Amino acid sequence: MRVIIFFLLILSVCAMPATAQENNGEHRWQEVYDALADIEELDDEGWSETYETLSAMAAAPQNINDATLDDLRQVPYLTDEQAFAILHYRSLYGSLASTNELKLIPAIDRPRFLILRTVFYAAPTARKHSFTADKLMISDSLAATIDTVRRQQTYYFQPRETHRHTILATLNIPLYLREGYRKGKYLGPPLGHTLRYKYNHRNVQMAFTAAQDAYEPFFTAPNAKGWDFYTGFARIKNRGVMKNLVVGHYQISTGLGLITSSAFRLSRQTLLHGLPTPATTIRGHASRSQTNYLQGVAGTFRMPAARGEISFTPYISWREIDARLNADGDSIVSLSASGYHRSEAECRWVNTAHMTVAGGSVSYTRQPLTIALNMAYTHLSQPLHAGAAQAYRRYYPDGQDFLTGSLSYAYKFGRLQLCGETALSPASHPLPGDPRGLSLSTANILSCRISKGVTGMVMHRYYNYKFQSLHAKSYGFLSSAANEHGVMLGLNAKLSRLWQLEAYADGAYHPLARYGFNESSRSFDAFLQAIYTSGITSLSLRYRYQEKDLAPDGSPLPHFNVGYKGQARHTMRAVHKLSGRRWTFTSQLHGALSPSTADYGVAASEGVGYKAKRIQIWAQATYAYTTDYLTRLYMTERAPLYAPMMSMMQGHSVRTSVFAEADVSSRVTLSARCSLLHYFDRDTISSGNQAINSPTQTDLLLQARFRL
Repeated sequence: MRVIIFFLLILSVCAMPATAQENNGEHRWQEVYDALADIEELDDEGWSETYETLSAMAAAPQNINDATLDDLRQVPYLTDEQAFAILHYRSLYGSLASTNELKLIPAIDRPRFLILRTVFYAAPTARKHSFTADKLMISDSLAATIDTVRRQQTYYFQPRETHRHTILATLNIPLYLREGYRKGKYLGPPLGHTLRYKYNHRNVQMAFTAAQDAYEPFFTAPNAKGWDFYTGFARIKNRGVMKNLVVGHYQISTGLGLITSSAFRLSRQTLLHGLPTPATTIRGHASRSQTNYLQGVAGTFRMPAARGEISFTPYISWREIDARLNADGDSIVSLSASGYHRSEAECRWVNTAHMTVAGGSVSYTRQPLTIALNMAYTHLSQPLHAGAAQAYRRYYPDGQDFLTGSLSYAYKFGRLQLCGETALSPASHPLPGDPRGLSLSTANILSCRISKGVTGMVMHRYYNYKFQSLHAKSYGFLSSAANEHGVMLGLNAKLSRLWQLEAYADGAYHPLARYGFNESSRSFDAFLQAIYTSGITSLSLRYRYQEKDLAPDGSPLPHFNVGYKGQARHTMRAVHKLSGRRWTFTSQLHGALSPSTADYGVAASEGVGYKAKRIQIWAQATYAYTTDYLTRLYMTERAPLYAPMMSMMQGHSVRTSVFAEADVSSRVTLSARCSLLHYFDRDTISSGNQAINSPTQTDLLLQARFRL
């Protein structure tokens, strides 16, 4: 009850009388869901990380005409090629008159356009831009065509009213109780709530978040501090040679993520649209994620040198972490990543260890070459010993001090682009007699523009099974950049003005045991997607085949037969969208088939939305039938900022949701979502402390956003 009263108090205090101004901007944020689904099939963590980052950027949009290369690199899934294309277009034609002008840039596809126009707006700027790169993205003939289009069309600047201060309060109300709460094992109330504050003005940004998950204690023992998790940062950018400085919680990524990547995991499908940058990227962290961040100071400093530019990015961090210790408490068995502190068992390992991280990156850029040297050092308060009782954990990172270094690069010549990273670390040696020395991991990508609108790429990676880095997240089947040797082939073809084709095939061999396999194994992933866009109609057809199997012969090639000693999975998806000025209709059909177990799953979803100047409403219904967890299906649904948008469909079930958002004034926006999940094949949902003694699960989410 105190949480509800607190939420209503915030609502009454912040919803002060404001000058009623009509918000001319469209409700665009919800369209980003579809864009993300078109870009990549992410896992739960990937959806959460990407969505949190985009939500934070959408809450404080920037002027696209003032955006620097670093600002564009902050946008998830925007490649360096696309960022350079925007800068080059702006250097040729001046400030964009509208974000709709991004459609004229060939490198910007529809998903990126939807994302960009959500996190940026277009307004006049007095800043003089300089862009020294050659015409990498736009030919002279294409530049003349774009110039003709600009003369024939009239554009108007659409300045968006921005507010320096934004306060956002979210309350999750479950209309059910879980078994852990009924039996007194959960220590807090069933309500989850979050309070966010963000300040954005010119070159200064600040953000603060206080988050509380359901059933975690709130202002009571063992959490007398109030909310379970606090996070925030302050950022200053573009001050002389200092291009970016973040104090507080932050995320940092270097190279291809072989030694450091605390942001969301890189995806294969993104490679089809452009190669990643070897430059180091720093983002402030103000999301609910309690694991993927550092705490301290990080900055990027740049200065001209030898017809190019030198960039130096140092960072340092110290933070307490949740870790499960052995019986004596003198070593760490595993690092906890859940972030839940609901029961005494989960609270037992809260802040039981601390982690110190220091590192830096030095890069030199002289177009079309960029090369960077990266270093990272991690110290744990107690040594980490994962143990060798389980074969797949035998060569996990082991020890108290971890030092890694890498060399990353990118180069473009003609139609070819090349980038990569090679990293070294002390070899993991947890077993007696293991030789000491260095272990190597490397990933290299070659992209070729075969013809107009057609680009092919190949990626080779070799990750030594003794390579150890606590912060690695790179391309591949295993995020640790270890125990993997693979090759990926990809193709991105714009067949016509209406049709686009994307495809890749990725196979890898794992020489050592991994989770689920006590000996060497293989992984295979094949993907094919066709996208049709014409006016208000769009259609996407997607097929994906994934296989995990034993591989005693050392081959990464798949079996394609029924004699699996692992898992195989076919997934299909068809999405049809009809978007009008007011109404939007979306139809989805998903399917999954597991030839290794003869299980299958199907799901059909229909959504309809209406939007006006001050209000938008969305309703969606999904029916699913799956025979096993292996053939589960994932659906996205509309939601307020920062709220979960991914739902898993398993068993014989139906899910409905209604979302509504209204601009009460130019400063106050209220949102609500009610979702209902009902199972036809069971009487309880989930198990253990999370069990719900009902086949129906109903959740209500309320959100209020204030701009001051």
